[in-house]
Amino acid sequence: YDSRPTWVIEITPAGDRAAKTEYTKIVSWIDKEYYITLKEDLYRRGKLHKQRTQSGIKQIDGIFVPTKVVMNNLSTSRNSQMDRPSVRHNTDIPDEFFSQRVLTDFSFKERYLARFRAELSK
Repeated sequence: YDSRPTWVIEITPAGDRAAKTEYTKIVSWIDKEYYITLKEDLYRRGKLHKQRTQSGIKQIDGIFVPTKVVMNNLSTSRNSQMDRPSVRHNTDIPDEFFSQRVLTDFSFKERYLARFRAELSK
């Protein structure tokens, strides 16, 4: 895919999972060097429904990550794009950040986010 050596894997749900998903098949192109999904075709009722592509592969903190993800809904002709200009791995996050208080106390949450943003800018 896109001049990169890839494995092409076809995934079909079985058993309980088949009853819980709307997708009948997913075809994935996995980069052989980075072990990252570069493209996915998602089928619904046997027809190609969505395509997801990932690009802008960068090594960040020793881990290869895509910095751009695009989801193209072929049924509705809508696209969604997610850009990740900065990513950090293995960052310590205090347990308090995953609490109800973070969802309800804006200034409490912002104090933590300010620390995370400062760490990202290093």
